[in-house]
Amino acid sequence: MGKTIIKIRYIFFLIAVLLVSLIPANVFALEGGGISILPAITEEYPGFRSWFIYDKAEPGSTIIDKAEVINNKSREVKLNVALLDGATTKSGGYTLVGNIEENKDIGTWSSLSDNFLIIPPRSKKIVDLEIKIPENADVGSHPGGVVIWEDTNVLDKKKSAGQLSVITRVAARIYLTVPGDIIRKIVVDNLSHSVTGNVLYFNMTIENQGNVQITPEIDITLNSLLGELGKQERSQAGIALRGKTIESRIPWQQKTPKFGRFVADFRVHYGDRDFNNEWVDDEYIDVVYTFWLIPWMLIAWWLIGLFVLLFIYRIFLWLRVRQRLNTKTVEHKVKKGETLTTIARKYDVDAKRVARFNMLKWPYDIFPGDILLVPQGKLTKEEKLTKQTTKKSTQVGQNYEPVVVEPDDTLADVAVFANSDVRTIASINKLKWPYKISAGQELLIPVEDKDTSKKRTKKTRTKRKPKKTTKKKSDK
Repeated sequence: MGKTIIKIRYIFFLIAVLLVSLIPANVFALEGGGISILPAITEEYPGFRSWFIYDKAEPGSTIIDKAEVINNKSREVKLNVALLDGATTKSGGYTLVGNIEENKDIGTWSSLSDNFLIIPPRSKKIVDLEIKIPENADVGSHPGGVVIWEDTNVLDKKKSAGQLSVITRVAARIYLTVPGDIIRKIVVDNLSHSVTGNVLYFNMTIENQGNVQITPEIDITLNSLLGELGKQERSQAGIALRGKTIESRIPWQQKTPKFGRFVADFRVHYGDRDFNNEWVDDEYIDVVYTFWLIPWMLIAWWLIGLFVLLFIYRIFLWLRVRQRLNTKTVEHKVKKGETLTTIARKYDVDAKRVARFNMLKWPYDIFPGDILLVPQGKLTKEEKLTKQTTKKSTQVGQNYEPVVVEPDDTLADVAVFANSDVRTIASINKLKWPYKISAGQELLIPVEDKDTSKKRTKKTRTKRKPKKTTKKKSDK
């Protein structure tokens, strides 16, 4: 039974291999929107190729090759064909320059037999490619690509008014290397970090100062004050063409730390690799980056919460003080042998209320000679007014005394009565311009000394107008 199963599996494997071998080569072409391009099979290049690769392009030599352009659509297509210089995006992704006018390198060395093709449905055409390497060509890599795209005039005619035309460019890459002394040199700068979606990212710029294209890979070791947090190897940083600078953003694929000071050790590899993607000549530089992670948003919410609690506490205190000010109290001096319970019973008040009013804590210890305020209900309006008057009369060590404004009095009249000036009276009573006062209003006036204050208080609480005197003319 076991041998039979093995035979069946072997037969299925052979069938799968046969089916794969029957797939036409153009299936592997770089395809977009039903059109594709790939290196053609020629006598000089008899095998299947995905890209145009020329490892030893000697200065002054000429490379002759062919490109196969395929139309897999059920309609005729009109295509533009061009050879463009290679480029990279800011993040290190491979691309090509926008047009022929931007060519400065391999694109200026090359020519095509056709720059415009009309291909019938489900057919293909061959385009001749010629690359003349200058005698003074720089040593190193020269990337580019043969690109095709549908003619925009044809696309615009098929679109109705208001519709946009989407142009898809399809390309086969070119990697040409001029032999000589290979220089690999990079500069890593502008290190920073960010946290997005609870993922830690490391940002950096990598400048390729060598003469060949490099594809840096980064090993990261993250350390905290308590030791190593983790390692991450072979993070892709993008493609850096010679003389170009890329901006790399590397995600930390392990758990993001929350708070503290951290040290990231970067080892940036940029050497030569074989076809198994293993380093043949491993060149690298080490970079150390120290940073802090502070959850500002969480701290902000904590501060807001703390502010709200503080605000509530202040309101609570204000209400409690207001309640105490509006409460009628009796002073009780604690005698020997008295307890809080016996004092509360004496005034017919709950003992806990007396404790809360005097801010006593459990076990409510009191001692002979202590003064307790025993609440006795709310103050009436008359009692509040009397209390406020008493408070005013005792301000600043008895240096002020209250007077009551009479009808038709002005602040100047009060100042004359007090042997003072208008600004002083206004400042004491916190009055603002134009210093309006009304009959029955109570004002504080300064007194010269304590004896004078006592004497005036005994005489009157109201302001007295100075009597007017008239002089009679004498007979001549």
